[in-house]
Amino acid sequence: MIPTGVDLRTTQNSNRILQKILDTTRESVLVVDADMRIVGLNSPAVDIFGRGAELQGKRLSEVVRDLDLHEAFRQTIFSHASSEIRLELNNVDRRFDVHVAPLELDGEMRGIGFFYETTKIERLESIRQEYLSNISHELRTPLTSILAFVETLEDGAIDDDENNRHFLAVIRRNAERMNTLIADILELSLIESGKVSVEPRRVHVGVLTDEIFASL
Repeated sequence: MIPTGVDLRTTQNSNRILQKILDTTRESVLVVDADMRIVGLNSPAVDIFGRGAELQGKRLSEVVRDLDLHEAFRQTIFSHASSEIRLELNNVDRRFDVHVAPLELDGEMRGIGFFYETTKIERLESIRQEYLSNISHELRTPLTSILAFVETLEDGAIDDDENNRHFLAVIRRNAERMNTLIADILELSLIESGKVSVEPRRVHVGVLTDEIFASL
């Protein structure tokens, strides 16, 4: 039954306008009413939360089992306050920054949530941190070797005509190794700043193997 005073044509027109706006949004969007039921969503949200099921009209708790998200929508609808939360969907291994804001439509207060996915960014940041940790460890090895051989030369080995040039060659080799590693760090920094583009290229396995053994 349609409540007294409600203009059905106005409501339907508002819903159409809202849906058109949602369909132009790249991020996943959910619109929830005061009964905590989903009354609007876009295609990205269907892909993430639907998993082949119909979401329209379902309770939010049936679709996403997350207390913080549920509370954010409730607070937005009844307190008219925006919220920012973190959402992790462990079943699909995806993470989101979620902004929930109040939305008044035809006199009814609703909550609209924008889900900004951070999965790839966080994964890349994790890889970056691991790479920097590994390369920092790799820098310590040649540096330790250089310091050890310099100390050996200072302790008198510089006058050892049979070995001093060998020691200097080892120092040079390790210094060149450090220079290569530092160049890799600088290149990574340039790539992150967008000043260098990465172009994939094919490398023959034999050539790659020769390069690896040559660096040892």
